[in-house]
Order: sequence, then structure tokens, then C-alpha cells
Amino acid sequence: MNEKLMYINNDTELNCETVESKSYMTPSVHMAHVECKTPDDIKVLNPELFWQCVSQIYWAGVLKGHAIFFHPNFPIGSPYRLGHVEFRKVTMQNDFKFFADRTAEAKQIFEAKLNYKK
Repeated sequence: MNEKLMYINNDTELNCETVESKSYMTPSVHMAHVECKTPDDIKVLNPELFWQCVSQIYWAGVLKGHAIFFHPNFPIGSPYRLGHVEFRKVTMQNDFKFFADRTAEAKQIFEAKLNYKK
């Protein structure tokens, strides 16, 4: 959960992001995901994937993440061979606040019910 993609821009700036890739989907499911252009599109089509990407960005402590869709059976050059949706924490503040609040609630319940800290 704490893995980061790290790279250097312009030999000076260190960037950290997360990447979630999917390539196991049937062609029709894959095509629907490739047609997604925004995180909200993903949220409507596949809420589990949306929250998986949000959680990875949250736990890795980075500002950006990517959902990448690849299907090798589509020919090179096909618009359905590869898809990409970028998740930016700065433009998704409400979703990240919601996730952080639910995580804090779950932690409180876990600690209270299982005497985790005792």
C-alpha cells in the first residue's frame, strides 16, 4: 500500500505517484474503461476501482495517481489498446476527505472493539 512510482523531471524535481494497471478485463469491459476520461467516469463505471486508486494515493502520501488500462488483443494504434485516467488529489479534495474520514472511523472502531491499543 505504500509503494510509489518515483521519477525525476528536469534533473532536479523528484515526483512520486501511484499507478494502478488493469489488463485482465474482457474486451467489452476493457473498452468501457478506456472510454473513461476522468476519475468521476471511473467512479460511475467501477466504484471499486475508483476507491482503490484513491486509497493507493492516500496511503502512499502522493498527490497524483493513474489508472491505466491495457489489452494486448487490440492492434497497435487502436484507441482501445491503451487507456489512461489521471487522479489528482488537488481536484478531488472531497473524495480524499471522505476516504480519510471513513479510514479514521474504521480505525476508531477497530481500536475500541478489539482493544487494539491495550
